[in-house]
Amino acid sequence: MSFHILHVFQHGATLAKEQGFIVCRAQDKTERRLPHEDMRAVIIAARGVTLTSNFISAVLETDGIILHCNESYQPCGVTAPLERVIDHRAFLHQVSQPKRLNERLWQRLLRGKTLNQQRCLEQRQLHSPHLELALKGGPIDEGNCARRYWQLYFPAIGWAATSRDRKEDTAPNQMLNYGYTVLGALCHRSLLIHGLTPALGVKHATRYRSTPLVFDLMEPFRPLVDMMLAEFMTEPEMTMKAWAKKVGTELRERRVAHERYSLKLMDAIDSVASSMARSYSAKSAEPLLGAGAVNAKLSPFRMGWILVMFDLPVLTDTERKMASHFRKDLLDGGYLMIQFSIYARPCVSYEQMDTHIARVKAITPEAGNVRLMFITDEQWGKSVTVVGPNYRQGNRAVDPAMPAQVEFWE
Repeated sequence: MSFHILHVFQHGATLAKEQGFIVCRAQDKTERRLPHEDMRAVIIAARGVTLTSNFISAVLETDGIILHCNESYQPCGVTAPLERVIDHRAFLHQVSQPKRLNERLWQRLLRGKTLNQQRCLEQRQLHSPHLELALKGGPIDEGNCARRYWQLYFPAIGWAATSRDRKEDTAPNQMLNYGYTVLGALCHRSLLIHGLTPALGVKHATRYRSTPLVFDLMEPFRPLVDMMLAEFMTEPEMTMKAWAKKVGTELRERRVAHERYSLKLMDAIDSVASSMARSYSAKSAEPLLGAGAVNAKLSPFRMGWILVMFDLPVLTDTERKMASHFRKDLLDGGYLMIQFSIYARPCVSYEQMDTHIARVKAITPEAGNVRLMFITDEQWGKSVTVVGPNYRQGNRAVDPAMPAQVEFWE
């Protein structure tokens, strides 16, 4: 299933939760809305943003994560859901820190990272015999592979450096740090919802204010950020804000090879985190999925709408009360009132559509007649609204826009 990632660039904005929506109010009183239940991550990259308590709790209750940035667009903190135990055996085995299992898991993660580093170089018309030899067998030496990789990568993107130092105050290093941190926030969320403890790593050591398992899970996906930066360095606007938008957009567009098909990056991270939990549960490295090869293929996925059209009896006080509750439940579920008896909700996939259909069935009054229909965003865009000269119902005359999977509020 896919969800939304929200980037907030609106200085002085206020984020709140109203009924089934995240609402962003700008200083000029304009508003933007997005169904809160579909939120996977919120990235705050603006000054003076106010987060209400109901907004924070709404994001965390649906297993979303909030990434906070400073005035230079550099991530500086994370608000994440509480840790939880999903599989008792996986939890106990992770806590016991089995050395041999962790070594095998680490080698599988490194193999995925090295494969994607090699693919990143190939996209720049480069080849590394050292990476190719490392993938042919035997334990992978991360330090040597990284050194050979950066020696080729930085000159290929037009930068004089031949090594990576995350503490250097240079544009490529700052941009890589930002991209890795956004990637890390998504990995952090995936580990929590699959019952793994981020503080106990596979290879990275536990340190003060550290989440080593997040860094472990990130490894196979880091070359994705490197690919994005290589493309970004050829664009005319190379500011941190432009880079933040590039990172957000690419999270939707990039896909990762997965057996006979491919997954969007966000779903691939969830898939690897889930397989890591199964590995700890079975005390075997076999269930751990490889990250697969990250490629430049654009996601063909587009969103659609669920239309709910209903006829509810309102002859008695009880019927009117039930009809009112039905409408309120729809609004709490992220639906928009299009007309008095027609509500619409943006929906990400057929899987999510089935979930919402089941919920509508559960709240439908016994004497009600409800019809549900799915239409694509393209079909919705071709609809025509005719408003009479004496129509006085305000905003319901304006068709709502389909929210994107990656939203930029600025």
